[in-house]
Amino acid sequence: QPNEKLQTNLSLSRKVLYPTFQNLDPSTQYVDTFTYYVGNVNLQPEYAYNIDMNIIYNRLITLSLGYSKIEDPINAYFVKRLNPGSMICLATAENLKSQDVWTASITAPFQYKFWTMQNAIGITYNHIRFENEGIAMKREKALTYLYTYQGFRLPFDFNLSLTYQYNSSGVSGVFYHKNCHIVNCALNKSFLNDKLIFTLKYDDIFNGNRQKVWTEMHDIKFSQSTNYDNSYATFSVRYKFGHSTRKYEIKANSKEELKRIQ
Repeated sequence: QPNEKLQTNLSLSRKVLYPTFQNLDPSTQYVDTFTYYVGNVNLQPEYAYNIDMNIIYNRLITLSLGYSKIEDPINAYFVKRLNPGSMICLATAENLKSQDVWTASITAPFQYKFWTMQNAIGITYNHIRFENEGIAMKREKALTYLYTYQGFRLPFDFNLSLTYQYNSSGVSGVFYHKNCHIVNCALNKSFLNDKLIFTLKYDDIFNGNRQKVWTEMHDIKFSQSTNYDNSYATFSVRYKFGHSTRKYEIKANSKEELKRIQ
């Protein structure tokens, strides 16, 4: 902590991801006449080595930088020809050769009277290497994202929240994917000292969360898209019975922070 307004954190980690049962299941699922999916019993765990750094200014604005080196990354949907020259294609889980991931993001909260806001913007660059039919291949692309949350405390104990999320086109495993926009909103009203809460939510208002992915392996192109409507509304009622019996003790550093805020 160089000074009162600037704080830095640095972390190093090593993580292991083991294959799921679905990826190991050797049973065959037929997609169409020319394509089918089968699990891979020979999958190996993937190992990730991560370094992350956070720079926090005035306890509000956070700059995050990260790098990950992944060995044998597990790709749940790797596509290839069943045999060289065949038009029948096989989708299966495979260990790719390696993956490098660079990330950078900035988050900035804001609060003024009845208005609360949380914003984040970032970029992720993926560089993936693998082999298909003995030929070295790669996928690389930068993905940018934007997220904002807007919360408003309204009269008569009403609360309104709006969220917007944008993801640009990017790459995941051997597939590229298109961009998407997601807009959600929620309105809730509380009664009886916040014991009774009515909530109305509308998720993916403009039905922007539609998946479309594609890739190319030598002379064969694969694509997949979903066209169903992801937007939906929900209404819920929640009531808290009884009284809370938990007792919370404030730690010494939390007491100092609370005193500073007051």
